[in-house]
Amino acid sequence: MIVQKTWPQYIAVRVLIVMMRDLGLLGFTYFYAIFALGGVKAIAHPVSIFIEVIAAIEVLFYLFFFLPYRWYLQTYKPYRPPPMSRSQRARLFYKALSLVPDGEDFVRKWMLNAHMEDIRRENLKDWLLWALFEHDNTTNRPTKEINAELDQYIDDAEETFGIKLRSGRGKAEALRLSFDPVIIQHRSLFYYMVIGIFDNLMALYLLTQGYRYYKQPFSTFFKVFPVRLVNLLPFTHSAADGMSYWEPTPSIRGRTGHGNEWEIWWASATDAGTAYTLARRLCWRESLMWREMLTPSLRNIEAGYYASGSPEETAVFGNGVQVGMRSTVILGGEDCVTAPKSVASYVYSGDVRWSPDDIEIWKRYEWTGKQELELMFLDGKDHGQGIMVPFPHKPIQNVIETYCRRDDGFEPFGDKFIGGPESIYGMPQQTQEVVELKNM
Repeated sequence: MIVQKTWPQYIAVRVLIVMMRDLGLLGFTYFYAIFALGGVKAIAHPVSIFIEVIAAIEVLFYLFFFLPYRWYLQTYKPYRPPPMSRSQRARLFYKALSLVPDGEDFVRKWMLNAHMEDIRRENLKDWLLWALFEHDNTTNRPTKEINAELDQYIDDAEETFGIKLRSGRGKAEALRLSFDPVIIQHRSLFYYMVIGIFDNLMALYLLTQGYRYYKQPFSTFFKVFPVRLVNLLPFTHSAADGMSYWEPTPSIRGRTGHGNEWEIWWASATDAGTAYTLARRLCWRESLMWREMLTPSLRNIEAGYYASGSPEETAVFGNGVQVGMRSTVILGGEDCVTAPKSVASYVYSGDVRWSPDDIEIWKRYEWTGKQELELMFLDGKDHGQGIMVPFPHKPIQNVIETYCRRDDGFEPFGDKFIGGPESIYGMPQQTQEVVELKNM
């Protein structure tokens, strides 16, 4: 993110959130304060009138747009993906179980940081019912077969993590995005106006740089807020339903805790559209990116996954990229959204365990563009900081330009190393994953 983990920037982010969220309330606070100090003459001053008008507009925006819109989004039923078979659920569960670095921390975070003594087996069942069955455990109670399956999963998780959960139900509440209320924080109309101005200025800049714009139909113009004026211009319609995009013109010439967590939580996660999409339109198991999906040459090696290419495996793990395609994972070493060290270790070696020596290896690793999967570890960078203007990370630009040149045929592919970085530097020894699926 833009800000660092310092107290001055933390305070600045909190103050900015209050100003962008409570602008109407601040305006009316000013009105009453200035009236108490200076009377009618003070509130009739041109500056006071300007502030009071802005406050009135913000309050009307809150009452007649935000509150109805928030209620409207809560009424949507969550997206329900096709149900999985028992074997598909088991494959997904045990694959995920093998990639959890700290079991107790993992369980506590999905239980909203509850203490372990407040987390019992029924609480974990609630979460598993959401994660594997899209079941809210309120309208219909799980069958005996499902309960037995969940008990098996919990027993295996306890054995893997070395923990023991008490029977029954504790005080903890599981985080279940599809069934929990959509958390939406108010943003002032002024905030949206600022976003709209920057969005339209960026559109103007991209047009001057030769980019082509592919727009949505005019009927969707008022469905995007703030409005995107470029949609009024006679550009080609987008081939993708529900999405507009920019495309560069081909050319052969080269041309919550810390402040950062508060920033991404308020500016992104609690935005009405983002919060609704995460809570009602996103299925986490359909959005996973497994390492095997990016390393087709290793699919017959690692733990047997993707070996058969059967519809059952495809339903759980997806199709993955085609043989010959290359991918680069770019990860900030201080990313506040993920567990960056564990993710980097998984990308680099297929294991979530890491040591300080591994970090030094990731930092020294030289990107080649010739492997199926490569890691670019940005030490000290937070989420998105590697692409922040005006100081984007030059190696990222090199990755994009190199891939684009190869896609356009300007540069031959050349020799390619099959596999990930471990194919050159060696993969650490890993214990073979043994998954026993009972009663299948």
